[in-house]
Amino acid sequence: MKYFYNNYVVKDEDAYINGMQGETEQMGAEYASGIPMELGNLDLVYTYGEVQAHKCDWLAGIQFVPLVSEQFRKVVEAHAPGEAEFHPVRIRCEENGKEDTSYSFMNLLNNVRCMDRKKSKLVLFTPGHDVVSDIKKLVLEEKAIGDRHLFRVAEFPSLILFSEPLKEKLEAAGLSGVEWKEASGYSSVLMF
Repeated sequence: MKYFYNNYVVKDEDAYINGMQGETEQMGAEYASGIPMELGNLDLVYTYGEVQAHKCDWLAGIQFVPLVSEQFRKVVEAHAPGEAEFHPVRIRCEENGKEDTSYSFMNLLNNVRCMDRKKSKLVLFTPGHDVVSDIKKLVLEEKAIGDRHLFRVAEFPSLILFSEPLKEKLEAAGLSGVEWKEASGYSSVLMF
């Protein structure tokens, strides 16, 4: 099966999250671990600048969690049940103060050790250690992935992958803020 990641490049007309309130260091560590999160009554507010900015279904910005629309959430829940949980957030326009409560942050519940370390070309933080700082070329071990449709690569937690069937469902929904690129051959070095 093929796997894909979101390689969206923000356009001038897009809303870009430039501020946040409520995120904590502990929240970041829990988010990257692939386990359910208990946020209690944590109030998460993310801000963008101008009223006329287009709010995409996957919002880009400075936040470390994926912020997705209700439509995006519904597609994932229908076609990858139990593979992510969604926590409500408020998206606030700085220009007029209006808030949109239809967005959620998506917490992935699968961290999968699926890099083929022999075939992938990796840059390690310290040679001889296990921590990957960059990927020059990604090769996946599909057996490790199993039948998952949505997961985070455990060895490089910022990389979120979608199965081809889930990607096709998201495409059919006409969602904005996503441009799919095949994970085979992924390189984090080329992203910068």
